[in-house]
Amino acid sequence: DQLPPGFPTIDMGPQLKVVERTRTATMLCAASGNPDPDISWFKDFLPVNTSNNNGRIKQLRS
Repeated sequence: DQLPPGFPTIDMGPQLKVVERTRTATMLCAASGNPDPDISWFKDFLPVNTSNNNGRIKQLRS
């Protein structure tokens, strides 16, 4: 099976994590494609709002 040119691919998928309360967790994900794909995060099957979270969640792009 061949994907069309520019079709998004997940280069590094996130891992399932269990973290104690008050501890910091780092979740990594990398995807490529043309145009650059958007990555969305979910917790308990609900989308995570990375823009309005009182500074508890930081989404970094590289």
